[in-house]
Amino acid sequence: MTNKKANNYDYLVILEKHDGRFAVYGYDTYPTNSVLAGQDRKNYLNTFSSLKQAKTIYPDSELSHYLLLPTNSFDHLSDDSDY
Repeated sequence: MTNKKANNYDYLVILEKHDGRFAVYGYDTYPTNSVLAGQDRKNYLNTFSSLKQAKTIYPDSELSHYLLLPTNSFDHLSDDSDY
């Protein structure tokens, strides 16, 4: 399994999964051509069996929790159907 580069992201988080493994995600912003333009975009990078392994490969990452992460909004979209 290859490790994706971490330097392309605004910040990195580590989340402990239900099975005890640790997943690393990089966050950046959706581009202007997306319906989610300007909102946070979560990108999966890798999963590790220990927090120490994750921090070794991604030293700038921070341990976080799902409830502390940003969520996206669709409030800017019209409620009208497009069909």
